Amino acid sequence: SFDEKGSGLNKLAEGTEAVSGGLTSMAQAAIRATGPIGAATAGVAALAAATFKMALAGEQVNAVNLQFANIASSAGLAADSFKQSIIGATQGLIDDEDALQIATKGIIALGDQASKLPAILDASRSVSRGLGKDFKSTFEDLSSFVENGNARVLRQFGIVLDLDKAYANAAKSIGVASSALTEQQKQQIRANLILDEVPKKFDAASQSVTPLKDAFDRLKVSASNSL
Repeated sequence: SFDEKGSGLNKLAEGTEAVSGGLTSMAQAAIRATGPIGAATAGVAALAAATFKMALAGEQVNAVNLQFANIASSAGLAADSFKQSIIGATQGLIDDEDALQIATKGIIALGDQASKLPAILDASRSVSRGLGKDFKSTFEDLSSFVENGNARVLRQFGIVLDLDKAYANAAKSIGVASSALTEQQKQQIRANLILDEVPKKFDAASQSVTPLKDAFDRLKVSASNSL
């Protein structure tokens, strides 16, 4: 009977509404105006939109992974193992795709020092946990210092470095003047400074802090991935 068909269509509409996360007010108005058939039509449209959104997200993930693999390989890095090192260093504090995107930028910015990115991520995690700061922005600040030598970005972390002295010591160790150091050599010095200074200053503090913020950040990432 028509009533039975209408009941079945209403159940279909209810099911598709659950999948799509709810219909818009416009779609709900259409349901009221057109009855069960309108409900089914609106439900199918919502399901199609959700499916398209998922497909688009999948394409974006593929693009991020492909770009990372290409850039990593061009820098002479083993893309697959380096990817796992990057993701492992984040410990779930940011989305894997976010991690690969900032790592891709880091490879381009740091050049010969790109292989130190997992270690810089580890250092960033210690700093952010010790000071309660955002992990991603902390990493961006530390990697920015390695890239361009702007020591001012480190002051917010209580890290004060004498770059001139570090350059002079490094230059002396290889028998050249500080002015003869290349930018790549200076980047290496800055990377080594960060990786030496952060553990001394933050490892104990980060281990003593109950990592509630880490758990909350991982929960946010998990919730975001489930959408």
